[in-house]
Amino acid sequence: MSARIMSARVRTATRRSGETQDQGPASPLPQRDGIDPVRVRLPEDPDGAWATVRDHLVERYGAAVGAGRVEEMLREGRFVGTDGPVGGDEPYAVGRWIWFHRDFPPETPVPFAVGVVYRDERIVVADKPHFLATMPRGRHVTETATARLRRDLGLPASSPRTGSTG
Repeated sequence: MSARIMSARVRTATRRSGETQDQGPASPLPQRDGIDPVRVRLPEDPDGAWATVRDHLVERYGAAVGAGRVEEMLREGRFVGTDGPVGGDEPYAVGRWIWFHRDFPPETPVPFAVGVVYRDERIVVADKPHFLATMPRGRHVTETATARLRRDLGLPASSPRTGSTG
C-alpha cells in the first residue's frame, strides 16, 4: 500500500527595495484562505483602446465574470495597486501592477485532515488523503493540500513537491 506524500518547501523570498526577482513589486494583499492574489501587469496598448483601468479590466475579465462584476469589484476597492485601491476612472498606465482576489467557487469541505509527517524550518512532509487535490485549480481552490497547509500551518510561502512512497 502506498501513501501519497506531499512535501512543501518553505521558501523565504528575498526582497530588495520591495521587489521580488522577475516578479515586480511585492503584493500589497495578503493571501486569502491560503491562496495568493491574482497579479496583473497592464500590457502595451498600441491602439489606445484602454483610456482607463476600467476599460482594460472589463475587456480582460468581463467575459469570464461579467462586466457588472468587474464594476462591482472596482467600487468595492478589490483591485489594489502598490499605493492602495485602484479607481476604475484612473488613466491606463502601461506596466502598472494591480492585484486582486478572485471569487472562489463554493467547495464542499473535505472531511479529512492533511497529516504532517515531518516538519522543520525548511520542509514540511505531509500525508494527504488521495482524493484531496494538491494544487489549487479548477473547482478545487481552497480545499487543496497546498491551501490548507499554507493556511493551517501559517506558511504562506510554501510550495508543493509531490511524490509517492511505496
